[in-house]
Amino acid sequence: ECAEADDGRDGLARVEAERFDLVLVDQEMPRMDGAKFIAGVRLAAAHPPMVLYMSGRVPTESLGGLLLGGADDFIRKPFAPPELVSRVRGLLNRAEAARRGGPRN
Repeated sequence: ECAEADDGRDGLARVEAERFDLVLVDQEMPRMDGAKFIAGVRLAAAHPPMVLYMSGRVPTESLGGLLLGGADDFIRKPFAPPELVSRVRGLLNRAEAARRGGPRN
């Protein structure tokens, strides 16, 4: 099942109120950028979801900071659909393993 939010603030409110396995976050969201959204998710969500961060503007040297800041993976835009599907599957597998008591990473 998929859900959609109109902007970063709406998305954060949904993550705080509902349980998601995975969220796809764009750096360029209206009303809240992706980095602030991720920080809010990590602080507020009772069961933080896996986070796939996407951007076409993040320089390679900043990727480590994004991952340390709470993103679980990153995909650069534009991307090929098979790459997105592969990353989503990988993160969902990690989320399932974490639910069963395995490591999140």
